[in-house]
Amino acid sequence: MKRPSPAMAVAIIALIAAATGGGYAAGGLVTSSSIRNGTIQINDLSPALQKKLKVAGARGPQGPVGPQGVPGAPGVAAVEVATAASEYAAGAGYRNAVVTCPAGKRLIGGGGAVEGVAGPQMTISQPTTDGRWRATGYASTNFGAWQVTAYAICAITS
Repeated sequence: MKRPSPAMAVAIIALIAAATGGGYAAGGLVTSSSIRNGTIQINDLSPALQKKLKVAGARGPQGPVGPQGVPGAPGVAAVEVATAASEYAAGAGYRNAVVTCPAGKRLIGGGGAVEGVAGPQMTISQPTTDGRWRATGYASTNFGAWQVTAYAICAITS
C-alpha cells in the first residue's frame, strides 16, 4: 500500500478538525475572555439555550395610573331629519320651503327636492344665515301640481 501524499495528510487532518467541531482557534482554546462583548448573537447559541433564554420571568407589579387624556372631538347625538314643504299646487313661478330644527338641536346638513309633476327645477338648496335650511324650486310654465320640500338634518352637538 502506498503512503498518502503530504497534501492528502493535511486534508485528512483538516476534515477531522472540522468534523469534531473543536473549540480551538489558531491561538488555542476559545474562552469567554477572548470574545468581544456584543459579537455573539442569539442565533449563535444552541436551540436548547435559546429556549431557556426566552422563558419569561414572573410578572412585575402593575404601574401607576397615567394622567387623564385630552378631551375627544365634539360629537353629535339624537340626529333627526326635519321637513317643511311649500304649497302643493299647479302653476308657474317660484316655490320656497324653509325648515327649522327643533329646540335644542342645531342644523348639521340638509337638502331639498321638487316633488310632483316633471318639469319644475330645484334652484336653491342651502343653509340660511340664521341656522335654517332653504329650498327653492322654479317652474317656467304650468306643468301641473308640484311642491318644494326642504330637509334639515338636526342634532344635539357638543
